[in-house]
Amino acid sequence: MMQAVGLNVEIEVLEWATQLDRYQKGSYQMMSFSYSARFDPALSYEQVSGPKDKQPRKVWDDAEGLRLLDEVMTVTDKPARQALFDRMHRRFIETVPMLVLYNGVDSVAHSKRIEGYEPWLGAKPRLWGVKRLP
Repeated sequence: MMQAVGLNVEIEVLEWATQLDRYQKGSYQMMSFSYSARFDPALSYEQVSGPKDKQPRKVWDDAEGLRLLDEVMTVTDKPARQALFDRMHRRFIETVPMLVLYNGVDSVAHSKRIEGYEPWLGAKPRLWGVKRLP
């Protein structure tokens, strides 16, 4: 489909260790894979933000974005952090360092007969301490 619209593309399917090695070295033109959840949104930005000359895997080497990331890492006030995240998000969209194709939706449902279940950001159910009530 890409070639049909004039893009000269060759897709190379790699096993995970090779793909991760190339990603860490920044040795790719385009890569597609998922990112696992982070407990703090700043860590999600940090995963992809930084100086490419020192961390080749980073895709967002934007001075303003990095300044905002440094600032948000030190702020604890929730409204102030949200304002910084909003500014970072707008800058991310303006500079387009990567395309996010979708965010996965994790949904959970349980019955009143279940006790001890708590959802969490890790996106996989944690079932220790969970029991079914009679």
